[in-house]
Amino acid sequence: MLAGNRPRCEPSRRCFLIQEAWTEAGAIQSEHPAPNQAPHPQARAGAAGCRLVRQPGLGLGLLLDVLYDGRRFRAVNVIDEANREAQAIQMAQSLLASMLIRALDRLVHWCGPPLSVRMDNGPEMTSHDFVEWAQRKGIARNYIEPGEPNQNAYIKRFNRTFRTEVLDAYLFNSIEQVQAIAEDWLTQYNCTDRMTRWAACRPSSSCPD
Repeated sequence: MLAGNRPRCEPSRRCFLIQEAWTEAGAIQSEHPAPNQAPHPQARAGAAGCRLVRQPGLGLGLLLDVLYDGRRFRAVNVIDEANREAQAIQMAQSLLASMLIRALDRLVHWCGPPLSVRMDNGPEMTSHDFVEWAQRKGIARNYIEPGEPNQNAYIKRFNRTFRTEVLDAYLFNSIEQVQAIAEDWLTQYNCTDRMTRWAACRPSSSCPD
């Protein structure tokens, strides 16, 4: 099934999501909370310039896939290890350390810096620029051991679910198409499916009826 033929759903509930679409030209488009919707308390404090509370650790994972015409792209997924909430999901044709830093900077701006980030020891995450950025923000880098994916089990499980329900379910013509469908899916995941899959629930004010 082509992604372009997929009916676009309008979820009855919409969480505050921090998402960015990396277009092929490298520009970033941000999605903000819907009108009349209260943002996450930490995000509201950040917008007001107040001191942010450090959030628990994040899990970061990368996925590789291809568009219908054979062009490759990367998916960057970030989840909160405390409540399994997906914090960000972003697509790019090529992933550079600077892009990864820019994405995480966005999360830090809205939610405050995490205590740590758990991730693979790929070149983007072990680059000098990324290491320097993490040290400057006071974020611990928890690299998993090679060949030990269970050390980052939460993001690995999330990635498997995302691949099954999004990447493997459609044929995509463009990165923008992947991003749009991923954002729809992520809203449902955070507000409904995640509660069933993980037996975890955010405060009711975050996902109002």
